[in-house]
Amino acid sequence: LSPFDIEQRMRVAVVRGLPTDGGPRFCDWIEATAALVQASDGGALVLCTSIAAMRAIAPGVRERVAASGIRVLMQGERPRGELARMFREDERSVLVAVASFWEGFDAAGSTLRHVIMPRLPFAVPVHPLEVARQEWWKDRGLDGFRDLSLPEATMRFRQGVGRLLRTADDWGAITVLDERIQTKGYGKRFLRAIGPVPVWSGSLAEIEARLRRYFVQGPEPVST
Repeated sequence: LSPFDIEQRMRVAVVRGLPTDGGPRFCDWIEATAALVQASDGGALVLCTSIAAMRAIAPGVRERVAASGIRVLMQGERPRGELARMFREDERSVLVAVASFWEGFDAAGSTLRHVIMPRLPFAVPVHPLEVARQEWWKDRGLDGFRDLSLPEATMRFRQGVGRLLRTADDWGAITVLDERIQTKGYGKRFLRAIGPVPVWSGSLAEIEARLRRYFVQGPEPVST
């Protein structure tokens, strides 16, 4: 995944106990994301898998962190280049995005030290295009989930993780709000795609506290 020392310079945190759909109107993801971006004092890229989730999370988090002075940006509010510039120039900013920001977006240095994924990046299963693709694979005797959805989601996850370390001096954390990465058998494929990185898991309160300590201590070896 990376030519850098990811075992020392990256941590993966898994928040347990949250619904994979974010709960009614994404409220669980909003509350969790607000707490997590404050744990790293901003410097976060929130990668969503749907426009609906992004449009709920961005304003919800913005409202909750306003008093702390953390600026929350959302894809679509401004041109991509302007958003990228604003994010890079403000080390405490947060960018909530979908689609193209999972890949091809670089923000080296401390301006990006925390990548948050509310949900594993599987395609929306009820989208007409996805339904058609699944049927096409099924008609050919293949398993749409195992042979199509899972490999694509794993690749997208790896691309999202790759936003964090862009230079040898970069360090930070990847926080996943989707516990399926540990509770489902296929979750191991996502973790293997990252490499030998320490993984923390726990409740939101436990992960928030651990991340606060981590972002104060820096990239030195941390007990797992």
